[in-house]
Amino acid sequence: MAVQFSIIIPCYNAARWIEATIQSVRQQTVPQSEIEIIVVDDGSKDDSVRCIQALQVANLRLIAIANHGVSYARNVGTAASRGEFIQYLDADDLLLPDALRRRRQVLLAQNADVAYGRYERLEEQADGTFVTASVAGQKMEEVNADPELAAFSSFWVPPVALLYRRTVVEKIGAWNRSLPVIQDARFLQDAAFYKARFAFVAEVLGIYRVHRAGSLSKRTLIFERDILKNAFQTEHRWKKNRLLTAGRTKYLAVSYQRSAEKLFGRDPARFRLAYRAHCRCRKFWQIGLADVCAFLLQVCGVGVSRQLIKPLEFGVRAYRFLGRRLKILAA
Repeated sequence: MAVQFSIIIPCYNAARWIEATIQSVRQQTVPQSEIEIIVVDDGSKDDSVRCIQALQVANLRLIAIANHGVSYARNVGTAASRGEFIQYLDADDLLLPDALRRRRQVLLAQNADVAYGRYERLEEQADGTFVTASVAGQKMEEVNADPELAAFSSFWVPPVALLYRRTVVEKIGAWNRSLPVIQDARFLQDAAFYKARFAFVAEVLGIYRVHRAGSLSKRTLIFERDILKNAFQTEHRWKKNRLLTAGRTKYLAVSYQRSAEKLFGRDPARFRLAYRAHCRCRKFWQIGLADVCAFLLQVCGVGVSRQLIKPLEFGVRAYRFLGRRLKILAA
């Protein structure tokens, strides 16, 4: 029987998790003859490779490479795969037994390219155990009717909650290696750019682990830099393809404003880039937190302005939170 599903698992120092992740694939309700498991070890320094080899799974291929990052590993796995449907799976996440069957069923029934759905979110505790934090996964259209704008803004689900047709993966071409933190969100956005049809699967079919961050501040800064870089790349692509409408320009203005606010005092050079881009894209002059940041930076310098902005930033966040709560109550 021809391979239907390619399960691509990038692995880096995942000895603690990888066996359970692979076993979750072996417990699928579709025949194992329809599945190939491709684990790309990205230069692990622990016992990941030995753990994988010890499993002796017939339909599993292990590809060991030097460390180049998760996007490179996924690209290597994709190039080696043969299945009509591609499931990217992080080395510490789990598929529930009916995940592949149900997602393929929905894709075929709706003639879609990407199946996405709900997932269970586990958070790591101080003692190393994981507890259920929430069940997540909203519909794309709840964020925006345009899938690309939804993916560009706040819509996100992890790889464990997604199944792609090979045809759309081939259109995308590759995972974006320039975005170390938000590469999975960008891959989903790229699928929407290439006019993928999305189908929602209501069941919870995946388990996503959230680890305690070793350096939350550093990771947050890398995340914010990724958000800004993605906005610049997206704007360039929309301009190049003559897709930069007034509505999309508004989304860019909001994204650049957010980046300016988040990067202020932490990365002055990128703050200035984000603020200039925000001013270029916004339609109306309306003083916001980013404008105050720019003024204080010019007048007071980085150190003083960073201290002055803290109480104002708190007030803005409180105002926005109350505004959202009142909007929900009014509805």
